[in-house]
Amino acid sequence: MSEPPKRPRRDPRTARDRRRGRPVSPADRPAPEAGPVEGGGRARKDPRAARSAAGAAGRKRIVRGTAAVPVTGEGAAVKAAGAPDVVRIETPAYLIAVVPDLTAGRLSAHDRDVLGAARGLADAGGGAVLAVLFEAWRDDLGAAGVDRLVRFRGEAFEGFGPEASLAALERLITDWEPQRILLPDSPHGGADLGRRLAARLGERAATGVWRLDGDDAVRRCDGGRQDERRALSRVVLLAEEAAEPVSGPPREARTLDPSDVLPAARIRDLGLVKADPQQVALDEATFIVAAGNGLANWQDYHELARALGAAEGGSRVVVDKGLLPRARQVGASGTRVTARCYLALGISGATQHLEGISRCDKVISVNRDRACPMVKRADLAVVGDLEDILPALLELARERRRNV
Repeated sequence: MSEPPKRPRRDPRTARDRRRGRPVSPADRPAPEAGPVEGGGRARKDPRAARSAAGAAGRKRIVRGTAAVPVTGEGAAVKAAGAPDVVRIETPAYLIAVVPDLTAGRLSAHDRDVLGAARGLADAGGGAVLAVLFEAWRDDLGAAGVDRLVRFRGEAFEGFGPEASLAALERLITDWEPQRILLPDSPHGGADLGRRLAARLGERAATGVWRLDGDDAVRRCDGGRQDERRALSRVVLLAEEAAEPVSGPPREARTLDPSDVLPAARIRDLGLVKADPQQVALDEATFIVAAGNGLANWQDYHELARALGAAEGGSRVVVDKGLLPRARQVGASGTRVTARCYLALGISGATQHLEGISRCDKVISVNRDRACPMVKRADLAVVGDLEDILPALLELARERRRNV
């Protein structure tokens, strides 16, 4: 028996074109624009040439990371992609002074929150942010929102010297008359200095402020169960996350020369007392080595933490297994940490854990899974087998410690 003839496949585009009265064959379609071409034939339309002609006519060229820049004619200069222009305020209406903790010469996350709050107060009425420093800085203060900065120098400002800092702030108030003085309400110096300053000025400081609402300060009271609203005083101590850090174009950070200050040296700083990192609370630790479910060599882990002088921490999985005490758990259900360096060993990065380290400055991850959330979150990621990397890292830390 012979096979039935095959029916030709129906082309849906052809049927649609017929219904709409469009040409359905090459013979029915209009010919493209013809032009003189060397060797004969039809000229192909160049879309790039059309776009270039449109650009020369005055369209905007979009450069990623910068604003749109109009092109006004052939050969016109176009702003290259790169750093945005620096914002300068020549004659500010007033000054908002900020005294950051500036631990080890670097701005903490808390400091950046306070600068963000100061930026909001300054921008509301044409003011400028003035940073008051007592030591050298290592961060870009302009990118953090600083318009002016003053640094007081001298042996009296080295280490813990509250009397010297108070004398400098009194001279600052006399010379530049800042409208507000903002400090971080932190145990790293801001809480103590801010309360001393308010007492010296005979004023009541606004402490523990978690939100600025116009001319009002909002703080927690009644054990954190209620909010208290009060008029914004001259000295304000802000809690963490009271404002968003500054983002946008950098500021000028112009240096001003302060008047000479000769404070009475009634306190002598004998330096820091060495403490066992394992006795330091996680929320106060500056360097944390955290272990996750991917860690098997716990002996090398403990030795690495001792060699680096870091506090130990861990994910909820290792704490639930009893490998670390509950006080060492990092995460939303444990301790939210603000370490300057957080070394995550074998931690994949659950949502609760990432929330707990959101305020850390630098995160380093060691994991074999390059697609895990912790590797994506890390500032530096080492992808490989932890059992091979951990001994090498421990040996490097020991060698560095012997050479110090």
